[in-house]
Amino acid sequence: MDITFFGVRGSTPVSGNDYAEFGGSTTSLEISTPHCQIIFDTGSGFRNIKLREDVPVFIIYSHFHHDHIQGLAFNSNLFASRQNIYVCSALTDKASLKTILRTYFSGSYFPLDVIATLNHLEFIDFEALGALLPDRHAIESILLNHPGGASGYRLVADGSKLCFFQDHEYEPADQAAFREFALHADLVVWDGMFTDAELQGKQGWGHSSVEQGVQFAADVMCKRLAIAHHAPSRTDTDIRAFQAEYENEIVFFARESMALTI
Repeated sequence: MDITFFGVRGSTPVSGNDYAEFGGSTTSLEISTPHCQIIFDTGSGFRNIKLREDVPVFIIYSHFHHDHIQGLAFNSNLFASRQNIYVCSALTDKASLKTILRTYFSGSYFPLDVIATLNHLEFIDFEALGALLPDRHAIESILLNHPGGASGYRLVADGSKLCFFQDHEYEPADQAAFREFALHADLVVWDGMFTDAELQGKQGWGHSSVEQGVQFAADVMCKRLAIAHHAPSRTDTDIRAFQAEYENEIVFFARESMALTI
């Protein structure tokens, strides 16, 4: 799997010199294999993803808060694509997903009815995704702890395992099944919106901490763990300080346009 972080910011895009190093775009992750392209969430970073024409393309949503869907209409490749692009979420069925996105990108909220215009977007139920994925590719979901709901995913492709956990309030004492889901993953993408100190006043906000991510990496014995979904207030200087304190051979802080292979 070739993985590129096209958006690593949470809640809202940010810009300016203080955010140039780690990036200001909201969540969008591209996974490319020889046989397909999979995109988790279409935050504002989605506009920079080049959609492939040589393989099936899948867009999979964790949930529908604006920072995870707001970039859908801003990728010019989406309007030029000549093939069907499959769209789904484990959080809801295909009809509800289509209604959510059409409401967001039309009417009072957007000048164009994007979903009606892009008739090559094929909405499918998550349960149908397995049959459409190429051989040696499989995906499973797990419910995350987030207001309004969110889904985490475990993607296996050609023997490599990726776990995508954005927007999750981790409660270590009560999540043995969650740890089992990520056991021995090649890469875990972790929601590091807060620090442990910040969590004290933000219970119920639906996010985890940097320190919890470091501990989680050790608990599940994963090969790499990327801390992402950086708070919009978190400057490059702040994240570099976190790097100095928490990065190790397993844990790292994701930045926009960072690419790696697992």
